[in-house]
Amino acid sequence: MNLADFLETLPRGGKKIIALRLGVTASYLSRLVSGDRSVTAERAIQIEEATDGVVTRFELRPDIQWTLPKRPKRNAKSPLWETNVQVDPRQYSSTGRAVDPSSIGGAQ
Repeated sequence: MNLADFLETLPRGGKKIIALRLGVTASYLSRLVSGDRSVTAERAIQIEEATDGVVTRFELRPDIQWTLPKRPKRNAKSPLWETNVQVDPRQYSSTGRAVDPSSIGGAQ
């Protein structure tokens, strides 16, 4: 699938998510799609990773002789925009301590 077709299949906000995954602005992503900016080899790999393999580097840059990707394509049954992010609330503890005193032998 090419990048433009992939982006059209995304729900509202999906283009922004892909842009964030790439570390670019949504307008820069649009310029890549329109051809105003060319897709470098490095960016092709980043796009392949950001789209979980739906858009491949082979499709983005057929002029480059690529080696096979190291990761297989992700299962299409769990699209990237339905991926749940789990956050451990303990990492945002408000105790104000950098180290738990009980983890240091003898110091209290």
